[in-house]
Amino acid sequence: DEVRRSRGWGWVGGVDDGPSECVLDEVSCDYHVINNGIQEQLDMKLKELKNLINKSSK
Repeated sequence: DEVRRSRGWGWVGGVDDGPSECVLDEVSCDYHVINNGIQEQLDMKLKELKNLINKSSK
């Protein structure tokens, strides 16, 4: 939320608490891709994820 607030975002009831915004809040993920604005790091993480998906689909 800190990043969103720095861009002028503000929480709006009826919007930000709707199912499309928060239904996955409590779901545990097996893999996280963090996009911190560094393209090379994002590309590397996406390549890792692609390889993981390819391995698991064989």
